[in-house]
Amino acid sequence: MKKTLRAIQLTGLVMVLGGLGHFFGVTEMCISDGMPDGRHLAYLVYIGLIHLTVGALDLWSSLALRRRVPGALPAMGLATLLVCAFGVIETPLVAEAALTVRVPTVLYPVAHLVLFALLRRGLKARDVETPAVQ
Repeated sequence: MKKTLRAIQLTGLVMVLGGLGHFFGVTEMCISDGMPDGRHLAYLVYIGLIHLTVGALDLWSSLALRRRVPGALPAMGLATLLVCAFGVIETPLVAEAALTVRVPTVLYPVAHLVLFALLRRGLKARDVETPAVQ
């Protein structure tokens, strides 16, 4: 269970740093190339916000699960749903995109699904070992 929580924490950190890097890249692009049209800019902002939101949920879930805070598992579930929705929205663009876009589009949802499954299994085992006090 500790390895799973550490992996969730690492995934959250990667997502937050990726979101910040994305916003820095978009800012640099806007400064050097000028502002893109409104739809393109909104799409770029959406990508950055998904990264930051999912990363924050991952980091909070990892901390909350260590402290056995209620709501930690649903937060991780929400992060998984958001990143899978992100992957589905990105799918049509993957065919013509650069490798730096293709890999995260596939890797983020797969990693979150695996981590969520491991987390559920670990929590069930932990609940069997230490039943809740009524």
